[in-house]
Amino acid sequence: MESSVARNRAELSGKATNVLNFRTLASSNIRLAELLAAGMTVLDVGCGTGAITHGIADIVGPTGRVVGIDSNPALIEKAQENFGDIPGLDFKVGDILNLPYKDEFDIVTSARVIQWLSNPLEALNALTRATKPGGQVLILDYNHEKITWNPEPPLSMKFFYSAFLKWRSDAGMDNAIADHLPNLFKSVVKNQFLALSF
Repeated sequence: MESSVARNRAELSGKATNVLNFRTLASSNIRLAELLAAGMTVLDVGCGTGAITHGIADIVGPTGRVVGIDSNPALIEKAQENFGDIPGLDFKVGDILNLPYKDEFDIVTSARVIQWLSNPLEALNALTRATKPGGQVLILDYNHEKITWNPEPPLSMKFFYSAFLKWRSDAGMDNAIADHLPNLFKSVVKNQFLALSF
């Protein structure tokens, strides 16, 4: 099971959740937007406040189906308040490791989530199980070790960032997860996978 330390450290609360509201499908997950079509079924794992998920629902339309899952009940509540009236769109509290779906979605996507897990392969297996045969799992994540600064920040910021990376690795998170995704995908055999890294 996922490390409780990693889970606790990844939990967003309070004003920290505001950053989620500024994301859009067009600006924050361009490749996913390119793959979507009317009538598709899509599972968005780690949907947060639904800022991107409702954009998915707009594209697949009322003949499609979109489910947003997040482990944080407060975020799901905000998503339901803001976007719960969109036809074909549903939000649920759930855990990436215990998804209640099998062979159900054309696309299963998770953006900026795998980086917070201490057991990414288990998560990828769960995402794969939810995908229809011939469907796709789309992951967008980062390599925190390859960040570049322009302009150069003060030394205090670099010290802070170094401490942040140590804080993550001490909890079992992989700071270079984006670069490790291709090998993880090779361990999961079922569907066609697309991995995006930034």
